[in-house]
Amino acid sequence: MAGNEKSSFISCYPTWLSCKGLRISVLACISENRTRMKNDPSPEADRDQDPQEALLHLPLKGLLPANQTLVLNLPMRTAILLASSSEGEAQVLTQQHFTPNGMRVLFPLLRAYPRYCSYEDLIASLFSLSLSQARKLLHDSWEIAMRPVRRAISGIMNGLRALGLSVRSLRGAGYVLEALSRPQV
Repeated sequence: MAGNEKSSFISCYPTWLSCKGLRISVLACISENRTRMKNDPSPEADRDQDPQEALLHLPLKGLLPANQTLVLNLPMRTAILLASSSEGEAQVLTQQHFTPNGMRVLFPLLRAYPRYCSYEDLIASLFSLSLSQARKLLHDSWEIAMRPVRRAISGIMNGLRALGLSVRSLRGAGYVLEALSRPQV
């Protein structure tokens, strides 16, 4: 794809890297659709959307205690940890807000649990690419493609820690969510 061609979601800009005297053209794809997860503050947006439709309830068995559920609000980029009591009431334990890129990597990590989330899935989510485009980007320029993923993963670590979670890198495969190890008493 030439540097001036555009698709509806992606524009590609050639970037030149020097490698022992060789000039290598690397396509650094940047999503033009970065605002799709942002909340629309207009009153008209609230009238047409049921607030319950925006919430994803994730029990994450084996990652969270049996009485806890993680609720994601994608448009607001918020994760809420709920605990249910024996009376059936839900109590908010903590609420964490994530950046747009943070939510773009958190969602596929949660969706993949209990399996790992591949590098391709993370790249595809972060840049709004298809899996084949993400694979090509990784094949053509591994370091350039992975830098924003590493930055986004690093950016969600504090929020995940507050939720009792962490992310571990699986070399050559991807990332996996895991529970924080509890200190032995």
